[in-house]
Amino acid sequence: MPDLAGTKGAILRIVLRSVAVLFGIIVFATIADRVQTTYFGVNVCILGLYSSSDSQDDKYGDTNACNYAIAIGIMAFLIASTFICLDAMLYLLNFGNDKIQFIVALVDLVLSLLMSFLWLVAFIYLIDKSVHSGPKNEPPFTSANKSAVGACITFSLFSCLVWGGLGFLAHCQVRMRNPKNNAT
Repeated sequence: MPDLAGTKGAILRIVLRSVAVLFGIIVFATIADRVQTTYFGVNVCILGLYSSSDSQDDKYGDTNACNYAIAIGIMAFLIASTFICLDAMLYLLNFGNDKIQFIVALVDLVLSLLMSFLWLVAFIYLIDKSVHSGPKNEPPFTSANKSAVGACITFSLFSCLVWGGLGFLAHCQVRMRNPKNNAT
């Protein structure tokens, strides 16, 4: 197994984090621009719009689905950007001692797995609301809006996989930097 805790691992993590930043931007910007639209002066989320239930979703769509995906996209952007800087400082420029690197790797592991889970929830939530949306020929459903929903669903799944990969790399790093493994 290659050394995924050294410089090569740091470069791989930085590349994956850059992809995670890009996917997070794609999801929250697409939802903010295309999926959450203004229709007759009212903010409408086209997810869950015209569903068969008698809930508030019929009138304005499920704004919770849009807001959740936007929040997860912004969180992914901020967390990945922060860890890009930490990876560059700690592993490429060799700042910090082994204990600090271990703590950062442990926090990285927890946050990566948490973000992978949250992206999975976003993927399932968006796909559920997309399937339960009503007739797609109503006015808020333009072809651009329908393709934007598909893009958000697709990039939510890709984000889940990227964050899972980051979790695996963080696990390898925690195993390598564990002080108990280095004690003789």
